[in-house]
Order: sequence, then structure tokens, then C-alpha cells
Amino acid sequence: MTRGLATTRALGAVGAVVDRAEHRWRLRRRSTSTPSGDTRIVAGIRVRELGRGAAGRPTIVLAADPPNVIEHLAEAAAGLASRYRVVCIELPGFGFSDPHASLDQLLVELDAAPYALALPCVAGLVSASLAAKHRDVVSHVIGIQAPGLDGVRAWVQRVDRRGVLRTPVVGQAVVAMTRRKLARGWYDVALADPARRAAFLDGALTSFDRGATYPLATALQSVARRSPPPPIVQPTLLVWGGRDPTHRKTPRDGLAPGARVVELATAGHFPELEDTRGFVAAVAEFLG
Repeated sequence: MTRGLATTRALGAVGAVVDRAEHRWRLRRRSTSTPSGDTRIVAGIRVRELGRGAAGRPTIVLAADPPNVIEHLAEAAAGLASRYRVVCIELPGFGFSDPHASLDQLLVELDAAPYALALPCVAGLVSASLAAKHRDVVSHVIGIQAPGLDGVRAWVQRVDRRGVLRTPVVGQAVVAMTRRKLARGWYDVALADPARRAAFLDGALTSFDRGATYPLATALQSVARRSPPPPIVQPTLLVWGGRDPTHRKTPRDGLAPGARVVELATAGHFPELEDTRGFVAAVAEFLG
């Protein structure tokens, strides 16, 4: 068993090397500035800030769910920015954010507490850890299509049934060679409205052309090594899209048992983007 664990770790290290090599290669394709003039890099994270909010209202940290990037969040961010300061981000290693970027440091450097963390999917587990570590600055948690650890593991097995992407090195190589095909296939499955797939895909492919990274295999492989997240003590809202076939049986409050749950019936895997009006209304009611 010890030997098997050592082998797994060794392969994981090699997979990380593949990711770093691809990241350096993708950097060569980027221009000297980020793709949009109103974004910047903070603590290694690509961010776009809008809205001013009001005294006592939290700053909403809204993350893009890969292969989505900040540009995909435009409508949702604008809807929230009428009431709150909104910081749109791309998660570490994805899009134009550095693989070694720190979300902890991001919260410090933004200096915009209190924060409402609105992180999607697997990153919901990260929001639980951040909320526990930074109770003095994180006032609310908003999970977007975000299960608990058991739900995440079951989801990973469903979306990678043959285990190809979960195989260290092999998974990284497959993603590097087929990221465009993988993005197309994911939007085909994840979006409830087929008419919107072309626009979503165009945004993702444009970001790839500009040098965005997409370490999907590494993210899926990391799930097996994750420890259960700490309980979330802050007020928590869990927003779900009701038409996501990959989460039909996922417990809705697995990330925070007893939390408020809002299910948007017409949305798929990206409820904040597919039913933006419903998402904004749910968040506004939750944050008061």
C-alpha cells in the first residue's frame, strides 16, 4: 500500500510538471497585457472589479467556472454591481490566473472586507476552507452548483467515467491536446439551452487562443486527495441549476447542511449565467 501511494504521488508530481510546462508554453501566446483592458492581476489572480456597493454591504467575490472566464460573468456581475462591489476572478491555474496564485492573499490585497465568497462547483470546497480561515473578513458564503466532498467525488466519477482524466500524466496530456474538444463536449452536456452553447464555446475558445490555461485533469485528480472541508459557520446560500444532468442526484446542501437552498429550474450547470435574473434576485434577498 505504501508503495502504491508513493507511485501515485510520483505520478502526480509528473502531472504537475506537465501542467507547468504547458503553462509556460501558453504564456508565450499571451500579449503583454491581459485580454481585457479593465482587468488586472492581484496576488496572481486575474480580476475585474465593478460596482461600489454601500457601507456595511459585503464585496462579492464571483469566480468563473472553467472553461468559463471573466468575460462570461459580465451580465451576472453587472446585475450585482448595482447594489454591491463585485470582484470577478479566474481561479488559480485557470484562464489567465497563475497556477501558484493565492486566494488567501487576494482577500488581503483587495482590502475590501467583508467578503461574500461566490465560488462554483469544486471550488465550493475552497470557499469552506477560506471561510474557516478568514472568519474575520468572510461574512457570507454563496455556493454555485457546489456539492460537499462526497458529492464532488461522485460528480467527478460521472464526468470522467473511464478515469482517463483522473490518471496522472495521461490526463494532463489528454487535456493539453484536446482542450477545445473537451470544452465543446462539456457545454453540450452542462448548458440547459442548446441555443446558448455557441456563445459560451466562442468565449472559451477565444480565451484559449489568447493563451488561457485549463488544467482540468489536475483539478479532477486533486479531488481524491482532498480532506473534508471545515464546517461553514457563516450564513450560506447554495444556488443550483435544476437542469444539470451531471447533478441530478447530488444532495443540494452537502456543502453546508441546513443552509438556504435556491434551485433555478430552467438553468443547467451555470445557474449564475443561465438564469442571471434569478441568481441576482436570490443573492440580493440572501444578503439583504
